[in-house]
Amino acid sequence: MAQNGTQHPNRSAWPPAPYRALSLKQPANLRAALKTLINEKGDGPSDNLLMGLGLGVPSVEVAKVLSVTRADWIWVDAEHSPFNVNLLADVIQTINFYSEGHTAPVVRIPGLDAGFIAHVLDAGAGGIIMPHAEDPDEIRQLVSYSRFPPQGHRSYPPFAVIPGMTDQAPEGSSFLHVANDHIAVIPQVESAKGIENLEEICQIPGVDAIMIGAGDLRMDLGYPMGLLGDEPDFVAAFEKVKRVCAKYGKPIVGLAMNDELLQNRIKYGYRMLCVAADLFLLAFGSASALHEMKQGAQKLLKEAKDAGPELDVKAAAAAATGQTIASTD
Repeated sequence: MAQNGTQHPNRSAWPPAPYRALSLKQPANLRAALKTLINEKGDGPSDNLLMGLGLGVPSVEVAKVLSVTRADWIWVDAEHSPFNVNLLADVIQTINFYSEGHTAPVVRIPGLDAGFIAHVLDAGAGGIIMPHAEDPDEIRQLVSYSRFPPQGHRSYPPFAVIPGMTDQAPEGSSFLHVANDHIAVIPQVESAKGIENLEEICQIPGVDAIMIGAGDLRMDLGYPMGLLGDEPDFVAAFEKVKRVCAKYGKPIVGLAMNDELLQNRIKYGYRMLCVAADLFLLAFGSASALHEMKQGAQKLLKEAKDAGPELDVKAAAAAATGQTIASTD
């Protein structure tokens, strides 16, 4: 029981982290987790889900709070939030350690920058999302920056792990192989050109999933910003994403922060979902609590006033909850 009276899961009852690396300085195996989102035939989504939270407030303290929820992943938005590389590295490692390997930090980078990608991956991110992905050659370059040779051209990071202490790997492997095997590369398609090139993008070796930026896609198609719509070309784009990603066994990633969005995204084959984010939880949760408690307090005061002087506010509160008050006579 938490101090505020709410229930929370018994941490000792939670299962071990299934995709944790041998060292928390290394990335969780997000690639293996993503494979569970595709059915056994490899031609469509499974019934498995990866449910995540968004971190848009550039803060280690916020990362600590989100990490203990045991979300499957945390979407760290370094595209639209002012993260410097030092803070970003601290946030990534906080997620790995505070979640005890249960939660994969997945960073949306600002763009195709080899140095920035290196900092993110050296810190232990389980995946990277590149926004505005539409050029297949750029996506091939993204994969190359994210994989050590021979799969790519990521440079050896001499200070990312400590030999003999944090470079643990399965027998016959190394932390370089672990990184190549674990880190997921996720292009974010959010334009008409990206949708047009989707089939080629899905066939690029090393692309593990596809994220759809529905809001930017709508604006690129000439429609108002939003995450849902019934315009024929917008619907056709979603249908194509579902069809092509099923064809090539690529999980679909996106946002679903309310029931309507959740129903729509599940319908279109999404299985890796960000279902809440720090900024909105803080703002809307606080506003809701203020509104509900103010209404409750006003109701108590009115009931106390209507009942007359013999019934005080405490008695009114008890009456409102169906409790009885022992007589003092």
